[in-house]
Amino acid sequence: MGDVYFANNFHINAYRFVNNNNIATRVPPPKLYKHVGDLRYIDCGAIVHENPSHWKGITDSIRGEVSHIFNSLGSILRGSADFIPDCIIDHVPTLYATHIWNNIP
Repeated sequence: MGDVYFANNFHINAYRFVNNNNIATRVPPPKLYKHVGDLRYIDCGAIVHENPSHWKGITDSIRGEVSHIFNSLGSILRGSADFIPDCIIDHVPTLYATHIWNNIP
């Protein structure tokens, strides 16, 4: 990720991974930067997709958030009062590494 000059001069084959609702992949606003590399999207089921459609990303984001809310409610009902937003959990680097590793053919 960089400005337009950086992106236009980036000539390396690379992948850009996005884990479902990761907050860091949504800031800063897109007008301030340009992505580089081929998108690999990790859905809420931990499956890696190559260049998913915009609609797939939206529906999966909602599915991941709803799933997280229900899982968190279950934890709270069992006595654990910890609630970490899905957008923060999806930013954890070890999750990226695990999901990518588990999707290697």
